[in-house]
Amino acid sequence: MFIKYLSNFPLDAVQSGALLAVFVSFFYFTGAALVSVLTKADNMRPENTADFFLPNTAVGIILFGTLFFIAGSTAGVNAGNLLGMFAASTLVSAVIMKGAGVRLFGIISDTNSGQAAIFIKLSILAILSVSLVKALAPPTGNDAMAYHLLHPMQYLDAHKIYDIQTDRESLWPYLTEMLYTAGLYVKGFSLAKLFHWMFFPLCLASVYRIAKDIHSEESAWMAVLFSALIPVVFNQSGVAYVDLSLAFYFLVPQIMLAYSVSAKRDYSILIGVLLGGLLAIKYLGIGACASIVLAWWIVARMRLKSILTISLWVIAVSGFWYVRSWLLRGNPVYPFFYEAFNGNGFPLTLRDSYEIGSGFYDYLITPFRMTAFP
Repeated sequence: MFIKYLSNFPLDAVQSGALLAVFVSFFYFTGAALVSVLTKADNMRPENTADFFLPNTAVGIILFGTLFFIAGSTAGVNAGNLLGMFAASTLVSAVIMKGAGVRLFGIISDTNSGQAAIFIKLSILAILSVSLVKALAPPTGNDAMAYHLLHPMQYLDAHKIYDIQTDRESLWPYLTEMLYTAGLYVKGFSLAKLFHWMFFPLCLASVYRIAKDIHSEESAWMAVLFSALIPVVFNQSGVAYVDLSLAFYFLVPQIMLAYSVSAKRDYSILIGVLLGGLLAIKYLGIGACASIVLAWWIVARMRLKSILTISLWVIAVSGFWYVRSWLLRGNPVYPFFYEAFNGNGFPLTLRDSYEIGSGFYDYLITPFRMTAFP
Protein backbone atom coordinates (compact mmCIF):
# COMPACT_ATOMS: atom_id res chain seq x y z
CA MET A 1 0.00 0.00 0.00
CA PHE A 2 2.80 2.41 0.93
CA ILE A 3 4.69 1.65 -2.33
CA LYS A 4 1.50 2.28 -4.29
CA TYR A 5 1.07 5.57 -2.44
CA LEU A 6 4.62 6.65 -3.29
CA SER A 7 4.15 5.77 -6.97
CA ASN A 8 0.98 7.88 -7.17
CA PHE A 9 2.29 10.73 -5.02
CA PRO A 10 3.75 13.04 -7.72
CA LEU A 11 0.65 12.99 -9.93
CA ASP A 12 -1.75 13.23 -7.01
CA ALA A 13 0.23 16.12 -5.53
CA VAL A 14 0.22 18.06 -8.79
CA GLN A 15 -3.49 17.49 -9.37
CA SER A 16 -4.44 18.42 -5.80
CA GLY A 17 -2.16 21.46 -5.85
CA ALA A 18 -3.68 22.66 -9.11
CA LEU A 19 -7.20 22.20 -7.75
CA LEU A 20 -6.28 24.08 -4.58
CA ALA A 21 -4.98 26.96 -6.72
CA VAL A 22 -8.31 27.02 -8.58
CA PHE A 23 -10.27 27.08 -5.33
CA VAL A 24 -8.11 29.81 -3.78
CA SER A 25 -8.50 31.95 -6.91
CA PHE A 26 -12.24 31.38 -6.72
CA PHE A 27 -12.29 32.33 -3.04
CA TYR A 28 -10.35 35.50 -3.76
CA PHE A 29 -12.42 36.55 -6.79
CA THR A 30 -15.83 36.00 -5.20
CA GLY A 31 -14.63 37.45 -1.89
CA ALA A 32 -13.25 40.54 -3.62
CA ALA A 33 -16.60 41.07 -5.31
CA LEU A 34 -18.52 40.85 -2.05
CA VAL A 35 -16.00 43.00 -0.16
CA SER A 36 -16.24 45.63 -2.89
CA VAL A 37 -19.93 45.91 -2.03
CA LEU A 38 -19.26 46.07 1.71
CA THR A 39 -16.47 48.67 1.39
CA LYS A 40 -17.74 50.70 -1.57
CA ALA A 41 -14.96 49.27 -3.78
CA ASP A 42 -12.11 50.37 -1.52
CA ASN A 43 -10.52 46.95 -1.99
CA MET A 44 -10.35 47.48 -5.76
CA ARG A 45 -8.04 50.46 -5.56
CA PRO A 46 -4.50 49.50 -6.66
CA GLU A 47 -2.91 51.00 -3.55
CA ASN A 48 -5.12 48.81 -1.34
CA THR A 49 -4.42 45.45 -3.01
CA ALA A 50 -2.01 44.20 -0.36
CA ASP A 51 -4.20 45.32 2.53
CA PHE A 52 -7.31 43.61 1.19
CA PHE A 53 -5.91 40.38 -0.24
CA LEU A 54 -6.34 38.43 2.99
CA PRO A 55 -9.80 39.85 3.85
CA ASN A 56 -10.97 39.19 0.28
CA THR A 57 -9.87 35.57 0.48
CA ALA A 58 -11.33 35.14 3.97
CA VAL A 59 -14.73 36.44 2.88
CA GLY A 60 -14.67 34.20 -0.20
CA ILE A 61 -14.10 31.15 2.00
CA ILE A 62 -17.00 32.13 4.26
CA LEU A 63 -19.25 32.64 1.23
CA PHE A 64 -18.33 29.29 -0.31
CA GLY A 65 -18.68 27.35 2.95
CA THR A 66 -22.04 28.92 3.74
CA LEU A 67 -23.48 28.34 0.27
CA PHE A 68 -22.13 24.78 0.22
CA PHE A 69 -23.81 24.06 3.55
CA ILE A 70 -27.14 25.50 2.39
CA ALA A 71 -27.03 23.61 -0.91
CA GLY A 72 -25.84 20.39 0.72
CA SER A 73 -28.52 20.54 3.43
CA THR A 74 -31.37 21.21 1.03
CA ALA A 75 -30.65 20.05 -2.51
CA GLY A 76 -27.91 17.57 -1.60
CA VAL A 77 -24.21 17.18 -2.32
CA ASN A 78 -23.69 16.44 -6.01
CA ALA A 79 -21.75 17.64 -9.03
CA GLY A 80 -24.64 19.69 -10.40
CA ASN A 81 -25.03 21.73 -7.23
CA LEU A 82 -21.27 22.27 -6.86
CA LEU A 83 -20.79 23.35 -10.47
CA GLY A 84 -23.93 25.47 -10.34
CA MET A 85 -22.67 27.23 -7.23
CA PHE A 86 -19.31 27.85 -8.89
CA ALA A 87 -20.91 29.20 -12.06
CA ALA A 88 -23.49 31.38 -10.31
CA SER A 89 -20.97 32.82 -7.83
CA THR A 90 -18.48 33.57 -10.59
CA LEU A 91 -21.12 35.20 -12.79
CA VAL A 92 -22.51 37.38 -10.02
CA SER A 93 -19.00 38.33 -8.95
CA ALA A 94 -18.08 39.29 -12.50
CA VAL A 95 -21.15 41.50 -12.75
CA ILE A 96 -20.32 43.20 -9.45
CA MET A 97 -16.70 43.74 -10.44
CA LYS A 98 -17.80 45.30 -13.75
CA GLY A 99 -14.43 44.78 -15.36
CA ALA A 100 -12.50 46.32 -12.49
CA GLY A 101 -10.14 43.35 -12.52
CA VAL A 102 -8.57 41.44 -9.70
CA ARG A 103 -4.95 42.02 -8.81
CA LEU A 104 -3.20 39.04 -7.24
CA PHE A 105 0.15 40.74 -6.83
CA GLY A 106 1.59 43.01 -4.19
CA ILE A 107 0.45 40.82 -1.30
CA ILE A 108 3.82 41.13 0.38
CA SER A 109 5.87 44.20 -0.53
CA ASP A 110 9.43 43.05 0.13
CA THR A 111 12.56 45.12 -0.38
CA ASN A 112 14.96 43.37 1.98
CA SER A 113 17.42 41.13 0.10
CA GLY A 114 20.36 40.84 2.53
CA GLN A 115 21.96 37.49 3.31
CA ALA A 116 20.15 37.15 6.64
CA ALA A 117 16.83 37.99 5.00
CA ILE A 118 17.42 35.45 2.23
CA PHE A 119 18.27 32.77 4.81
CA ILE A 120 15.07 33.50 6.74
CA LYS A 121 12.92 33.36 3.60
CA LEU A 122 14.52 30.11 2.44
CA SER A 123 13.92 28.65 5.91
CA ILE A 124 10.25 29.62 5.73
CA LEU A 125 10.00 28.11 2.25
CA ALA A 126 11.59 24.88 3.51
CA ILE A 127 9.13 24.69 6.41
CA LEU A 128 6.19 25.23 4.05
CA SER A 129 7.52 22.55 1.69
CA VAL A 130 7.90 19.96 4.44
CA SER A 131 4.46 20.77 5.81
CA LEU A 132 3.02 20.44 2.29
CA VAL A 133 4.43 16.93 1.93
CA LYS A 134 2.92 16.07 5.31
CA ALA A 135 -0.44 17.47 4.21
CA LEU A 136 -0.40 15.34 1.05
CA ALA A 137 0.27 12.14 3.01
CA PRO A 138 -2.59 9.81 3.97
CA PRO A 139 -4.82 11.28 6.69
CA THR A 140 -3.82 11.02 10.34
CA GLY A 141 -4.89 12.73 13.52
CA ASN A 142 -7.40 11.49 16.06
CA ASP A 143 -9.99 14.23 15.59
CA ALA A 144 -9.59 14.19 11.82
CA MET A 145 -10.46 10.51 11.70
CA ALA A 146 -13.13 10.83 14.41
CA TYR A 147 -15.18 13.62 12.83
CA HIS A 148 -13.37 16.33 10.81
CA LEU A 149 -13.04 13.96 7.84
CA LEU A 150 -15.40 11.20 8.95
CA HIS A 151 -18.50 13.38 8.91
CA PRO A 152 -17.81 14.79 5.43
CA MET A 153 -17.39 11.20 4.23
CA GLN A 154 -20.76 10.35 5.77
CA TYR A 155 -22.28 13.39 4.07
CA LEU A 156 -21.00 12.14 0.73
CA ASP A 157 -22.33 8.64 1.38
CA ALA A 158 -25.77 10.11 2.12
CA HIS A 159 -25.44 12.74 -0.65
CA LYS A 160 -26.62 15.29 1.89
CA ILE A 161 -25.42 17.32 4.88
CA TYR A 162 -27.44 16.22 7.89
CA ASP A 163 -27.44 15.83 11.68
CA ILE A 164 -25.49 12.69 12.57
CA GLN A 165 -27.34 11.89 15.77
CA THR A 166 -24.85 9.31 17.01
CA ASP A 167 -22.07 11.93 17.25
CA ARG A 168 -21.90 15.04 19.39
CA GLU A 169 -19.85 17.07 16.88
CA SER A 170 -22.06 17.07 13.79
CA LEU A 171 -23.99 20.15 14.93
CA TRP A 172 -20.92 22.19 15.76
CA PRO A 173 -20.04 25.19 13.58
CA TYR A 174 -18.70 23.40 10.51
CA LEU A 175 -17.42 26.04 8.10
CA THR A 176 -14.03 24.35 7.65
CA GLU A 177 -15.66 20.93 7.33
CA MET A 178 -17.62 22.27 4.36
CA LEU A 179 -14.26 22.73 2.63
CA TYR A 180 -13.31 19.18 3.56
CA THR A 181 -16.58 17.86 2.14
CA ALA A 182 -15.99 19.68 -1.14
CA GLY A 183 -12.36 18.50 -1.23
CA LEU A 184 -13.31 14.88 -0.63
CA TYR A 185 -15.97 15.08 -3.32
CA VAL A 186 -13.70 16.65 -5.93
CA LYS A 187 -10.40 14.83 -5.33
CA GLY A 188 -10.32 12.87 -2.09
CA PHE A 189 -8.21 13.09 1.04
CA SER A 190 -5.31 14.97 -0.54
CA LEU A 191 -7.38 18.01 -1.53
CA ALA A 192 -9.39 17.91 1.70
CA LYS A 193 -6.20 18.04 3.77
CA LEU A 194 -4.75 20.76 1.55
CA PHE A 195 -7.69 22.96 2.47
CA HIS A 196 -6.41 23.06 6.05
CA TRP A 197 -2.79 23.39 4.92
CA MET A 198 -3.94 26.43 2.92
CA PHE A 199 -4.52 28.27 6.18
CA PHE A 200 -0.85 27.79 7.17
CA PRO A 201 0.56 30.23 4.57
CA LEU A 202 -2.50 32.45 5.03
CA CYS A 203 -1.78 32.67 8.76
CA LEU A 204 1.89 33.41 8.08
CA ALA A 205 0.91 36.14 5.62
CA SER A 206 -1.38 37.59 8.29
CA VAL A 207 1.46 37.56 10.83
CA TYR A 208 3.65 39.35 8.28
CA ARG A 209 1.08 42.09 7.71
CA ILE A 210 0.54 42.69 11.42
CA ALA A 211 4.25 42.61 12.36
CA LYS A 212 5.23 44.89 9.47
CA ASP A 213 2.62 47.45 10.45
CA ILE A 214 3.72 47.34 14.09
CA HIS A 215 7.49 47.42 13.59
CA SER A 216 9.43 46.75 10.38
CA GLU A 217 9.88 44.44 7.42
CA GLU A 218 12.81 42.64 9.07
CA SER A 219 10.77 42.04 12.21
CA ALA A 220 7.88 40.79 10.10
CA TRP A 221 9.98 38.07 8.47
CA MET A 222 11.36 37.00 11.85
CA ALA A 223 7.81 36.85 13.22
CA VAL A 224 6.78 34.65 10.29
CA LEU A 225 9.72 32.30 10.87
CA PHE A 226 9.03 31.99 14.60
CA SER A 227 5.33 31.41 13.92
CA ALA A 228 6.09 28.68 11.39
CA LEU A 229 8.41 26.97 13.88
CA ILE A 230 5.86 26.78 16.71
CA PRO A 231 5.42 23.00 17.18
CA VAL A 232 1.64 23.02 17.38
CA VAL A 233 1.33 25.25 14.29
CA PHE A 234 3.60 23.08 12.15
CA ASN A 235 1.95 19.91 13.43
CA GLN A 236 -1.56 21.17 12.67
CA SER A 237 -0.62 22.17 9.12
CA GLY A 238 -0.42 18.54 8.06
CA VAL A 239 -3.71 17.29 9.49
CA ALA A 240 -7.35 18.01 8.72
CA TYR A 241 -8.20 19.96 11.86
CA VAL A 242 -9.72 23.44 12.17
CA ASP A 243 -7.24 25.24 14.41
CA LEU A 244 -5.30 27.03 11.67
CA SER A 245 -8.51 28.23 10.05
CA LEU A 246 -9.58 29.48 13.48
CA ALA A 247 -6.23 31.28 13.87
CA PHE A 248 -6.60 32.86 10.43
CA TYR A 249 -10.01 34.29 11.26
CA PHE A 250 -8.60 35.53 14.56
CA LEU A 251 -5.84 37.46 12.78
CA VAL A 252 -7.58 38.86 9.69
CA PRO A 253 -10.27 40.91 11.50
CA GLN A 254 -7.51 42.59 13.48
CA ILE A 255 -5.69 43.48 10.26
CA MET A 256 -8.86 45.24 9.13
CA LEU A 257 -9.41 46.84 12.53
CA ALA A 258 -5.90 48.31 12.41
CA TYR A 259 -6.37 49.38 8.80
CA SER A 260 -9.70 50.97 9.66
CA VAL A 261 -8.03 53.06 12.37
CA SER A 262 -5.04 54.09 10.22
CA ALA A 263 -7.14 54.86 7.14
CA LYS A 264 -9.85 56.53 9.23
CA ARG A 265 -12.53 54.53 7.44
CA ASP A 266 -15.41 52.59 8.94
CA TYR A 267 -15.18 48.93 7.94
CA SER A 268 -17.48 47.65 10.68
CA ILE A 269 -19.55 45.51 8.33
CA LEU A 270 -16.51 43.77 6.84
CA ILE A 271 -15.00 43.26 10.29
CA GLY A 272 -18.30 41.78 11.49
CA VAL A 273 -18.35 39.36 8.55
CA LEU A 274 -14.78 38.26 9.28
CA LEU A 275 -15.51 37.78 12.98
CA GLY A 276 -18.59 35.82 11.96
CA GLY A 277 -16.22 33.44 10.19
CA LEU A 278 -14.44 32.99 13.51
CA LEU A 279 -17.66 31.85 15.20
CA ALA A 280 -18.57 29.66 12.23
CA ILE A 281 -15.48 27.49 12.74
CA LYS A 282 -15.45 26.60 16.43
CA TYR A 283 -17.18 27.46 19.69
CA LEU A 284 -13.89 28.92 20.93
CA GLY A 285 -14.51 31.68 18.41
CA ILE A 286 -17.15 33.15 20.73
CA GLY A 287 -14.62 34.07 23.41
CA ALA A 288 -12.02 35.07 20.82
CA CYS A 289 -14.49 37.40 19.10
CA ALA A 290 -15.50 39.01 22.38
CA SER A 291 -11.86 39.53 23.38
CA ILE A 292 -11.01 41.17 20.04
CA VAL A 293 -13.93 43.59 20.21
CA LEU A 294 -13.23 44.41 23.86
CA ALA A 295 -9.52 44.99 23.22
CA TRP A 296 -10.13 47.26 20.25
CA TRP A 297 -12.87 49.12 22.09
CA ILE A 298 -10.34 49.90 24.83
CA VAL A 299 -7.37 50.64 22.54
CA ALA A 300 -9.08 52.43 19.66
CA ARG A 301 -12.10 53.84 21.50
CA MET A 302 -14.45 52.06 19.12
CA ARG A 303 -17.86 53.70 18.92
CA LEU A 304 -20.96 51.94 20.24
CA LYS A 305 -22.49 52.12 16.75
CA SER A 306 -19.51 50.25 15.31
CA ILE A 307 -19.72 47.58 18.02
CA LEU A 308 -23.43 47.08 17.35
CA THR A 309 -22.83 46.87 13.58
CA ILE A 310 -20.07 44.32 14.07
CA SER A 311 -22.26 42.29 16.44
CA LEU A 312 -25.20 42.21 14.02
CA TRP A 313 -23.03 40.98 11.16
CA VAL A 314 -21.37 38.38 13.36
CA ILE A 315 -24.83 37.01 14.14
CA ALA A 316 -25.89 37.21 10.48
CA VAL A 317 -22.86 35.25 9.27
CA SER A 318 -22.58 32.61 11.99
CA GLY A 319 -25.88 32.59 13.87
CA PHE A 320 -27.52 29.83 11.82
CA TRP A 321 -24.96 27.27 13.05
CA TYR A 322 -26.05 27.93 16.64
CA VAL A 323 -29.78 28.17 15.85
CA ARG A 324 -29.54 24.82 14.05
CA SER A 325 -28.01 23.18 17.13
CA TRP A 326 -30.61 24.78 19.40
CA LEU A 327 -33.51 23.59 17.27
CA LEU A 328 -32.23 20.02 16.87
CA ARG A 329 -30.59 19.41 20.27
CA GLY A 330 -32.06 22.09 22.53
CA ASN A 331 -28.63 23.64 23.10
CA PRO A 332 -26.98 26.23 20.80
CA VAL A 333 -23.51 25.16 21.97
CA TYR A 334 -24.17 21.44 22.34
CA PRO A 335 -22.83 19.55 24.25
CA PHE A 336 -21.38 22.31 26.43
CA PHE A 337 -23.06 24.34 29.22
CA TYR A 338 -25.06 21.28 30.16
CA GLU A 339 -26.71 22.86 33.21
CA ALA A 340 -27.89 25.97 31.36
CA PHE A 341 -29.91 24.09 28.74
CA ASN A 342 -32.02 21.57 30.64
CA GLY A 343 -29.43 18.81 30.66
CA ASN A 344 -28.89 18.84 26.90
CA GLY A 345 -25.18 18.05 26.70
CA PHE A 346 -22.36 16.70 28.78
CA PRO A 347 -22.08 17.27 32.54
CA LEU A 348 -19.13 19.10 34.04
CA THR A 349 -17.84 15.85 35.52
CA LEU A 350 -16.77 14.83 32.01
CA ARG A 351 -14.74 18.03 31.65
CA ASP A 352 -13.00 17.30 34.93
CA SER A 353 -11.81 13.95 33.57
CA TYR A 354 -9.50 15.67 31.08
CA GLU A 355 -5.97 16.46 32.22
CA ILE A 356 -6.03 20.19 31.48
CA GLY A 357 -7.26 21.35 34.87
CA SER A 358 -9.98 23.86 35.58
CA GLY A 359 -8.46 26.40 37.97
CA PHE A 360 -7.08 29.87 37.31
CA TYR A 361 -3.48 28.59 37.28
CA ASP A 362 -4.37 25.96 34.68
CA TYR A 363 -6.02 28.68 32.61
CA LEU A 364 -2.86 30.80 32.69
CA ILE A 365 -0.54 28.01 31.55
CA THR A 366 -2.91 26.60 28.90
CA PRO A 367 -1.22 28.54 26.03
CA PHE A 368 2.14 27.04 27.00
CA ARG A 369 0.69 23.53 27.21
CA MET A 370 -0.98 23.86 23.82
CA THR A 371 2.17 25.25 22.21
CA ALA A 372 4.78 22.97 23.74
CA PHE A 373 2.73 19.77 23.84
CA PRO A 374 0.54 19.64 20.72
